[in-house]
Amino acid sequence: MNTICDEPRLLLNESEAAHLLNVCGRTLARMRNQGKLKFLKIGNAVRYSRADIEEFIESQAKTT
Repeated sequence: MNTICDEPRLLLNESEAAHLLNVCGRTLARMRNQGKLKFLKIGNAVRYSRADIEEFIESQAKTT
C-alpha cells in the first residue's frame, strides 16, 4: 500500500533544492533573486517544485 510518504516530494526546501542542483545555498538564493528559478512562498518558507527544477536544468542544457 502506497502512502503519501512513499511518493517523491513535490516541493523541496532550500537545502534539498540546492543539493539537487549541486549548488550552495547562496547560489540558489542568487538564482531565485535573479528570477532564474521559480519558487513558492508558503508563509516564511521558500519551497521549490521538483518539476520547476527539472525544467530549469533542461533549459540550461546546451545543444550542439
